[in-house]
Amino acid sequence: MYLLLVVQTVLIVVNNMVGASMTLRLAVAMTLNLYAYMTMMLVQIVASLVRGLGIAIMRNIIVHAQVAEAGQFAAMEW
Repeated sequence: MYLLLVVQTVLIVVNNMVGASMTLRLAVAMTLNLYAYMTMMLVQIVASLVRGLGIAIMRNIIVHAQVAEAGQFAAMEW
């Protein structure tokens, strides 16, 4: 987030120095959009990985609990 702010500031300063030509303005807008898009994609990928990992761990715990429970019942029957 901090890096994005710095890049944005630098681009705006450069944009103003050059005299705000239309092509440069377009380039700045596209660059900022690209950065924002990449950041969002990264966040979504990480979030989905974490969610997937969490679900897998929970399933593992539930399965282990069920197996342990079944083992206890089997032991009690003996």
